Amino acid sequence: MADRQELVSVIVPIFNIERQLPKCLESLSAQTYRNIEILLIDDGSTDGSGRLCEEYAAVDSRARVIHQENQGIWYARNRGVEESKGDYLAFPDGDDYFHKDYIRLLYEAINDGGEEYPMAICDYRKVWDYDGDTESESHPFFEAMDQKALLDKIVVYPSCIDALWGANWNKLYRKSVLPVPFQKDFLRCQDYEANLRVCFQIERAVFVPKTLYYWFQWNGQRTQSLDDKLIRNECRSRIFLDSFLTIPEHLSDYRPSLLSNLYRRLVMWKKSVQGLEEEREVTGQIRTIERKTFLYLLAYRQIPFRRKVRWFLSLHAPFLLRLFGK
Repeated sequence: MADRQELVSVIVPIFNIERQLPKCLESLSAQTYRNIEILLIDDGSTDGSGRLCEEYAAVDSRARVIHQENQGIWYARNRGVEESKGDYLAFPDGDDYFHKDYIRLLYEAINDGGEEYPMAICDYRKVWDYDGDTESESHPFFEAMDQKALLDKIVVYPSCIDALWGANWNKLYRKSVLPVPFQKDFLRCQDYEANLRVCFQIERAVFVPKTLYYWFQWNGQRTQSLDDKLIRNECRSRIFLDSFLTIPEHLSDYRPSLLSNLYRRLVMWKKSVQGLEEEREVTGQIRTIERKTFLYLLAYRQIPFRRKVRWFLSLHAPFLLRLFGK
């Protein structure tokens, strides 16, 4: 356990979540780690969210409200990083809630045994009701992870469903390791892209095998909409392309995995617009991406030839796949 309590900045992006926000604010008040700075970033809310933030800050001197025009969650988090005073940063979402030991255990893990890990990660659970903390009070063991273990999780076996490795909200970061900008202006998957860049530059992290974060699911949430899936496919494709082109040279062994992820996502992106008016535009965008990666695809022996052919046919001649069988 760390002997001191250094300042942790907790950055909460908020947009039109008047009904969900009180539980998040209650979680902040209940934190057993007390030396926190709470930055409530009101991203142009048009409901009562801004008022709730002001009311909370009036009774908790650790809280500060920043109102801004609606810019998006990526901009709100970057604004929070710029305004933060702590050497450690946490990024819970305003429509979720978390265990009372969320900050304390992540802080203890990131400094476990006198080590200075760049990032600490905790387990999470999806919830559909506000049922409070359900984890036991036992103290978990902390599990060190090297860079290879991290990259195997986030690059080799990425998942849009499991946010354990890709999300920002179940992690504590040392401010010094965050890339600039922390998040880029992708409409979706900003967390995943930011964590890719973090994992490209850190040599290790630490995992807390305990559910400390509760990802609340509610009707109207953008991650549940059909339009979101189309946007998510586009953003994931562009993220994998950017990461493939910019990954540090000493990590080049991961480029085939990034390329594999890219082509799988391109297939999903194209399928998501079949029959829609966006189909021709998306097809052109996919061809532009292919031109940037095609020679690399031919060069990588780690990717089986059969798989390369399948990707090509899936993108350009799916009827042949159906004709000859998958």
